[in-house]
Amino acid sequence: MKNGVQLQEAFFEKVYNVFTLAGTKIMKGAKVEEYKLKAVDKSISAVKIGEEGRGRKLFIVPTIGAGEVVDRVRLVKTKSGKPKFVAVSDEPEKDMMIIVLMTPFGYRGHNYHESEKEVIIIGHGIQADGLAGRVGDGDNYIIISPIPNNILVRISGRVYGNPDNIKYVIKSNNLVEAYTGEEIEWGLDEDI
Repeated sequence: MKNGVQLQEAFFEKVYNVFTLAGTKIMKGAKVEEYKLKAVDKSISAVKIGEEGRGRKLFIVPTIGAGEVVDRVRLVKTKSGKPKFVAVSDEPEKDMMIIVLMTPFGYRGHNYHESEKEVIIIGHGIQADGLAGRVGDGDNYIIISPIPNNILVRISGRVYGNPDNIKYVIKSNNLVEAYTGEEIEWGLDEDI
C-alpha cells in the first residue's frame, strides 16, 4: 500500500471504530469468524483477511468479546506481541479508525491501494484465483486510517462490468463513502 507504514507501539491500547470496505460495499464493523489453530485442537474468534494456500497469504487478528461482527475495538497485543482486538463500548478515537480493506481484483489482474494520508498497516493478506494464485491476486489490508482521508483502489485485469477504480472517502464524522471511477469522473466524490 502506497503511504502505508508498519504498526507502532503508540497505536496500541486505543479504542477505534471499525469499518469493512469490500468493493463498493461498506459495512460498519468487521466480520468475526472461527479460526482453527493448527498446532493444537482449538479454535479462536478472529477477523481474517486473505486466504490460505499457494500464492495466497492469510492474516488473522484474534478477537475477544465479539459476536458475529465487531464494530468498536481496543487494539492490544497478544503475548507474542501481535495485534489483537477486544470488543468494547468505550468512546473511540475521533481522528482515527480501523478499516478492513477486502478489495476485489480482476481476472488475471491485481489491485493497487494508495492513501492520500499516511496509514498504519496492522496486517496484510492476499486472496487469489487459480492454482498457486496465477490467475490473479489481490491485496487485503487491515489499517488504521486518519480521519478524514481518501483511499484510491485501482483494479487491473478483466473486471466484467465491475468498477476498475474505487475511491473511499473517509469523512470527518466517522462515515465512509465509496465512489466508482465513473462517479469520480463526474465529480460525485466531491462535497457539494
